[in-house]
Amino acid sequence: MKTKYGVFSANLALFLFIASSVQSAHAGSLEDGIKLYNAKDYRGAKPHFETAARNSPMSWQAHFYLASTMMATGDLQGARTEFTTASKITTNPEIGRRCREGLERVNKMLAGSSATGTARSGSSGTSASSTSAAYSPAAAEAAKASAGSAKRRDEIMSKARAECAAIRSQAAEQIKNEQQNSNQQFRHSDGSVKYDISDDREAEINREAEERCKRIMEIAEQTCKSYK
Repeated sequence: MKTKYGVFSANLALFLFIASSVQSAHAGSLEDGIKLYNAKDYRGAKPHFETAARNSPMSWQAHFYLASTMMATGDLQGARTEFTTASKITTNPEIGRRCREGLERVNKMLAGSSATGTARSGSSGTSASSTSAAYSPAAAEAAKASAGSAKRRDEIMSKARAECAAIRSQAAEQIKNEQQNSNQQFRHSDGSVKYDISDDREAEINREAEERCKRIMEIAEQTCKSYK
């Protein structure tokens, strides 16, 4: 604590908490994968969907497309895992239904593979491709739209964080300016007497800044809810 001309406080340290506005790589990877998937380049699309799923593990779009791609390339065990994950994440009834359909078909294919002794997990057979194509394109538009929504949400939150960073920077600058122009003196631990502002005034400036940031983030979060 610092007290006015008599008791001291430690030298004021200014802490600037600047939130980073890192753009998610999820939307770009997903969009690139969808383009290749629609061109039936399943092997080319797979790494993009894997990246999207890794960067955004709660994205049903990434897991759904990865499952479809794995089915198309013959990785049935992987497809089953990804369909299961997507079905647990999505709140879209249509996508949930398609995930269940995908799981049923994968399980039938695995059962058939086991019965005949045919190892299909490393192949890219016509049956897997046609099965995937039978239902995945119907979900393509929904996934594409959702990817666009995810990108828009990232943009909204990045802008809000940048605004908060600017507000906190302004608060720190205001504290610095008021210290330099203060007509109040405070005694420090080394016995020196310097012009400064009180702890209460500093706290007030920071509190006002944080309240503004809180409102900005709340508005941003509410806006993001309209992009599903």
